[in-house]
Amino acid sequence: MSAGRRLVVAALALALGAGSAASRADEGGASGRTIVAPLAGEVELGVAAFLVRVLREAGPDDFVVLDVDTFGGRIDAAVQVRDALLATRAKTAAFVDRRAISAGALIALATDTIVMSPGATIGAATPVELQGGKMQPVEAKVVSYFRKEMKATAEAKGRRGDLAEAMVDASVEIPGLDGKDTTLTLTTAEAVKWKLAAFEARSLDELCERLHRAPPSIVHEGPNWAERLARVLSNSTVSSLLMTFGMLGIMVELWAPGYLLSGIVGLLCLLLFTFGHYVVHLAGWETLLMFGAGAALIAAELLFLPGHGFMIAIGVALVVLGLTESMVDVKHVPLGVAWALGWLPEALTRGFGALLAAAIALAAIARFLPRSRFGRVLILDDAVGATSKTAATTQPPPSLVGHTGVAETALRPTGKALVDGRRLDVVSDGDFIEQGAPLEIVEVAGARVVVRLKKGDS
Repeated sequence: MSAGRRLVVAALALALGAGSAASRADEGGASGRTIVAPLAGEVELGVAAFLVRVLREAGPDDFVVLDVDTFGGRIDAAVQVRDALLATRAKTAAFVDRRAISAGALIALATDTIVMSPGATIGAATPVELQGGKMQPVEAKVVSYFRKEMKATAEAKGRRGDLAEAMVDASVEIPGLDGKDTTLTLTTAEAVKWKLAAFEARSLDELCERLHRAPPSIVHEGPNWAERLARVLSNSTVSSLLMTFGMLGIMVELWAPGYLLSGIVGLLCLLLFTFGHYVVHLAGWETLLMFGAGAALIAAELLFLPGHGFMIAIGVALVVLGLTESMVDVKHVPLGVAWALGWLPEALTRGFGALLAAAIALAAIARFLPRSRFGRVLILDDAVGATSKTAATTQPPPSLVGHTGVAETALRPTGKALVDGRRLDVVSDGDFIEQGAPLEIVEVAGARVVVRLKKGDS
């Protein structure tokens, strides 16, 4: 064979090889992994965090199959998954095994291929809200928003937008398919006939075979430890308790500085709260900045500028706004829709409720704990202990009981007082005493001097 012929043959072989590789790539990148991720039960934020992670980690040669069987769930969780599906580099499919209702329909529409099992259904995506345990219709703005989300998602994947709209809005009628004043729900046969679904399959193995994916390459994904923990921490009851105990711990630390246990516990509770909401894509750096700025303003007024209240008011507002912002997904759902669905009012109620509960608990602690045996050890002795070393050589005599003086610093509950011309380290009997207020000594035990606001004064 001549050198010219050898070059022609080599070129043809190279071209055929390239064509074969392109053909394999068109079949879905069968050389990559087939990742099966379950979407069963309620579509909530923990599930969304898991699916978003799977889609972000999938490569361009991978094939992600969502095994769908859901009656729906939160709109913001569904929109998170929808956005991740539209942005992923991998090929995607939804295997609707039984049903993809409401939020599940939006997620299925965002995949490249919809495959349904015999007897499955998809649709019925009208948003509703729960009031008193009963489902109630939502405002027109919510229906309009979700209708456009469904239409845009369907059209982005080359499907009919009017079918998607009819699943949300009963006023959209598809001649020959659904009646007037009913939202659209399609069976497997109807979805295939109207080209919403690609074909019917009885199992994932059959789906993979039809899409040229070898079943042995299947990788079944599941939530990791952080996502499982975040689902618990972002629960409304658990997160409300974390907020309350977190703010209470910080309040107790500011009220009785020097004993770090309450401050550490409070900070740990708030960190757990933030971690849970960060993993489910609610909290971000803006949450930490608002909360940190608010806490700094509160601490600054309590420690350095007592009695004004202006900085505390701004600080409390920032703390509650930061906590509220971390409970509502305004990145994926418009603020007006979040308000109409009741998410924003609920978040505000939970934030201010936790703050109020913490304040009431602090008042109870300030009134009763210092008088208990445990409280004297925990608060009084520890608070005064820092100054007892310097005062050990000049311990005030017990005869000072009943003497009056003036608070040189604010007492929270510790501070300094001027009594008979002597500056003493004192602790209040539980109540906050402002700087300059008249006070009287009620107990002297070693280096500990307990005072209270002088009777008849305020």
